[in-house]
Amino acid sequence: MAVCIVMLLSFWSEGSLFGQHRFERQRGDHWAGFLVATGGQSLLDVRYTYLTTTLAGEYQYILLKKGNWGVHGLAQPHIVFTRFNVNDNDPVDQRGFECGLNMGLIIERHVEGRRGAFYAGVSSGPHFLLKETHRQTSGPIFSSALFVGYAFQFTRQLVVDIRPGYRHISNAGIYIPNGGINNSTLSTGLFYHF
Repeated sequence: MAVCIVMLLSFWSEGSLFGQHRFERQRGDHWAGFLVATGGQSLLDVRYTYLTTTLAGEYQYILLKKGNWGVHGLAQPHIVFTRFNVNDNDPVDQRGFECGLNMGLIIERHVEGRRGAFYAGVSSGPHFLLKETHRQTSGPIFSSALFVGYAFQFTRQLVVDIRPGYRHISNAGIYIPNGGINNSTLSTGLFYHF
């Protein structure tokens, strides 16, 4: 629903409430913001339950801009609050905590004549899992994410972001257990240009 509202605002607001600004991002621009995400096993064929609520900061730097296309580098420190089951198919009755830093790339294409852009991205980085689950040992692990999204520029400085995605955590076989944990995610965020 939120995705539909942001996209409708994007197409409706051209030349109305928010002024005549077009989507503006140039090479060398900096963007920083805050994202809130939820995750679970929706659309995934798994028997375990591992629910997440993520609070993340994100910094983006525009590496390349050519016409309507752009490439951004990103850094995303985040903390994750988790709820999970001890054994597959058990009720959710445990709580945990994760933290980490992902680095990645975003490829973006803005909509000609509008203040919105569609994008796809990938990120990965070191992570720390505070509480062991039956699938994954506690301690150092790796977090990887794939995502797509839509960014809507309200003003030259403010951008609202909607981002569905997929996340995987595991420790690359360094410790046992290492069953890996997968999440489908949905993030919303607010970014500021400086």
